[in-house]
Amino acid sequence: MLPKDFILGAASAAYQVEGNNVHSDLWLMEQMPHTTFSEPSLDACDHYHRYEEDIRLAAAAGLNAYRFSIEWGRIEPEEGVFDEAEVEHYRDVIRCCRANGVEPVVTLHHFSSPIWLIRKGGWDAETTPADFERYVRHVMERLGGELSFVCTINEANMGLQIARIAERYAQQARAAAAAMAAASQTAEAGGAVDESQVQMGLNLKKMMENQQLQKAENKEAFGTEDPQTFQSPRSRHSDEVVCEAHRRARAAIRELCPHVKVGLTLSLHDLQPVPGGEALAAEEWADEFTHYLPVIEGDDFLGVQNYTRTRVGAEGDLPVPEGAEVTQMGYEFYPQALEHVLRAVAKEWTGDIIVTENGIGTDDDARRVAFIDEALAGVERCLGDDIPVKGYFYWSLMDNFEWQKGYSMRFGLIAFDRATQERSPKPSLAHLGAYVKKTPGVILRVARREDRMTRTFCNPLDLPYRYQDKIAPGKQAEWRFREAADPTVIAWEGYYLLFASMSGGLWYSTDLITWEFKATPELPIEDYAPDVRLIDGTVVFCASKRGQLCTFFASTDPVHLPFEPVATTMEFWDPDLFQDDDGRIYLYWGCTSTEPVWGIELERGTFAPIGEKVAVVPECEAEHGWERKGENNHLEEPKTEMERMIRARTGTKPFIEGAYMTKHDGRYYLQYAAPGTENNVYADGVYVGESPLGPFTYQAWNPFSSNPGGFMQGAGHGSTFQDAHGNWWHASTMRISVNEKFERRVGLFPCYFDADGTMHCDQRLACYPQVVPEGARAYDEAAEPAWMLLSKGAGVAASASSAEEGHEPELAADEDCRTWWAAAADDADPWVMLDMGAVREVHAIQVNLADHAIPASDTPEEEFVDSGAFFKRIITVEDQPARYLLEFSADGAAWEPVLDLRDGAADRPHAYVELDAPVSARYVRVSHLTAPLGGRPAVSGIRVFGRAADIERPAAVESVRAARTEGGLSADLVWEPVPGAQGYIVRYGLSPQALYGSWELTDGSLGMHTLTTLNAGEGYSVRIDSFNAAGVTPGMPVSC
Repeated sequence: MLPKDFILGAASAAYQVEGNNVHSDLWLMEQMPHTTFSEPSLDACDHYHRYEEDIRLAAAAGLNAYRFSIEWGRIEPEEGVFDEAEVEHYRDVIRCCRANGVEPVVTLHHFSSPIWLIRKGGWDAETTPADFERYVRHVMERLGGELSFVCTINEANMGLQIARIAERYAQQARAAAAAMAAASQTAEAGGAVDESQVQMGLNLKKMMENQQLQKAENKEAFGTEDPQTFQSPRSRHSDEVVCEAHRRARAAIRELCPHVKVGLTLSLHDLQPVPGGEALAAEEWADEFTHYLPVIEGDDFLGVQNYTRTRVGAEGDLPVPEGAEVTQMGYEFYPQALEHVLRAVAKEWTGDIIVTENGIGTDDDARRVAFIDEALAGVERCLGDDIPVKGYFYWSLMDNFEWQKGYSMRFGLIAFDRATQERSPKPSLAHLGAYVKKTPGVILRVARREDRMTRTFCNPLDLPYRYQDKIAPGKQAEWRFREAADPTVIAWEGYYLLFASMSGGLWYSTDLITWEFKATPELPIEDYAPDVRLIDGTVVFCASKRGQLCTFFASTDPVHLPFEPVATTMEFWDPDLFQDDDGRIYLYWGCTSTEPVWGIELERGTFAPIGEKVAVVPECEAEHGWERKGENNHLEEPKTEMERMIRARTGTKPFIEGAYMTKHDGRYYLQYAAPGTENNVYADGVYVGESPLGPFTYQAWNPFSSNPGGFMQGAGHGSTFQDAHGNWWHASTMRISVNEKFERRVGLFPCYFDADGTMHCDQRLACYPQVVPEGARAYDEAAEPAWMLLSKGAGVAASASSAEEGHEPELAADEDCRTWWAAAADDADPWVMLDMGAVREVHAIQVNLADHAIPASDTPEEEFVDSGAFFKRIITVEDQPARYLLEFSADGAAWEPVLDLRDGAADRPHAYVELDAPVSARYVRVSHLTAPLGGRPAVSGIRVFGRAADIERPAAVESVRAARTEGGLSADLVWEPVPGAQGYIVRYGLSPQALYGSWELTDGSLGMHTLTTLNAGEGYSVRIDSFNAAGVTPGMPVSC
């Protein structure tokens, strides 16, 4: 089986699929009267204009990568003259790949060259390596930041292979002339050129025969009778020109884009000597491969391209065995050749290998499928023997212009109609894509997003949250837990970048659903509350320190390039940079229970403070009920000596912290967090002003982000950003706070500005599936989640292989992340299962793991890092995956897998799976569960989402009695519990039309609640909505 990170895709070449590459040498050669091309390329597959359709087809089938080339003649149509519009075209192709979840692998030269290069002497000229480097630099300076893999030159050895065949033809011609034999007699004597010995669509015999006739035409077109194109028979000198071009390109790429993995590709045959052919086979292998080893030394990977085998006799290459199956190209159908070549390469090359081309030309797609299966079986066998094969690209993505053979050779996974350009995916496309879907560690029943009716995520975000060991001085207390908090998310160059405290890196995404991690060892990992902003076109990072100056770091490409320190100017905690439309820069910071949030202007370029700091956000818990510290805004007395010590240090006043500035419609929205990160009521409020440093006015509707109930609570200390469609989002901190008070996660919520400019979030059922829209969205007061929760309520039961006392299986279905099922210490094969009581239509499942009974670290205290906040810690950046199998069943007997993480390849403590199509299930099981760091297997929530068609929505809550208390900071609410309710959503706001606040209650039997997050002096409307697995029923609003 292929590993999780295996690249599996299809390949193409620009000249063969784009069409109308009029500045390339081959275009001129197609037009010659004595051309060796069977037909002209013309508009080819029109991939130049239809690349989005083609990439979507590949992605929908399951392919996760696409190898394509950039046409040098398009980028540099005249020497030294670059066409930036063409550069942007290829940027669009790259971003289309990224948007579709497809890794773009770019080849910078794939056979065709600019006409002007050939007129200068082509691939025999001493100047060509420098010309190639200039082109490569131009491309990589502009596009390199969006790439991870680059092939410099396709089949660098092609010219030597052609030279060998050409020399064989010449020898045969000389022998025939000496014998004065007829051409037919020569052929009968075995003198026919075997074009199948070159892995390219060439009419070699015609090339040889037309040489004399083409001389005048070449002279007119290129200024020489013998143009040295890339496909010309190559001398040792011209071979060195190609090698030097690769070396210079590699050096340029390393200089400009050190993150990019770079290599070249070689055309390699499975050379099989018959007795007497061993020496010649060794000579051919040296020409094809061994003599390139010094050239590729230091490359990140080698691209291997193979289509068949070659049998070698004492006198030369032998014809295809009689009776053997052959392809349209005359190759022997021999997919096992790939494995043989990979093993031969691995004997002399220890670096990574990517199969950059492998395929067959045939009209029988069943044979293509068989070819793919046998070739990939060989790859899997190589992987089993630890040969580092990192990827496989089938040639080709679509039927195309197969060079001199024209359109008669059909290698593609996609057919196209030359008259209409209509695409028709072949069964082999889906067959190849199925290998990605079968890979362990990935979702087995998930759709490509183009096929989904909805595209969702579920809070907390599905991220590999990092573990840390934390101690109090003297190890008087110690904890091991996961943490990510205080998130900053920005949109940058087609990516969303997410930075969070104590993570040691960033996550990046193109769709807000799937996130990839990039470690940033150059940044201070122990500094809390990282802030990231786009300042003068550069991504600037800063974070918190106490007692010393903080450093600003910058990167022009944080996804691929490191950050560099740029200034160290002042001390701050919980910083936020902001650049206004006029270019001026401001900093906001603060995180105490005794001081306000501060603001100051910074000098552009140096980040030095200008003038004096200004107090911009005060503490005001006497008027703002939500700012009061404690669970449900009420403090409890400390229970342990450590809690008493912390209380003595932090006091009873709220922490006012986590500033973030957003400008909207000319107004400045300064956001802040209170009262404390460990509380369910941790939320974000906002002040609004007309200038960056105020004065600011407290927004009447506050807190604008609050999530005190539901599966995981908290929605404070965050950031606000817009997606590609202009929709606003608010990322913030959610809490578990059981193993340690800073045991936290990241949540993402829709955010809005209403017609009056009031900032607010929609956090109704905040931990249910959230839809990522494909376009602009508007606030919908009556909106429901994509699906409802099926795994709680009447008829739902939980069971397990065992349970520790106090951690029974029912706690895996109680909608509380702070309680969990844990297996008994002696359970050798733990599992936990939900029975939903009836077969349900299931659309998505979330599995939330808990950390339970993790052994304490034995690391000595002196190895811990003092983070400047009393405690010391060690953060583990590497993944620490749990292993398990998630399955469903309709009858409890036949089980179907949903997610297989048993190989430990993915760290997903809050794995969320949206299925490609709904399934009928009654039972959901997590089995074969092992926990990281020696902990006990534990699950805090198996959450199943869909619709229960056989039950009715609950009745409406029609009467609510509301009374303001605690000086107007709270309100006591009383109602009659309604039949069929799984829970309630307490909705409240400043008017019945603006019920922007919500508090989810997960117990349907409740009939009272105290709303503690109100502001004194404001009148409120309150409504109680009831919900169950069928949906939400609105209640009747009352004044409060």
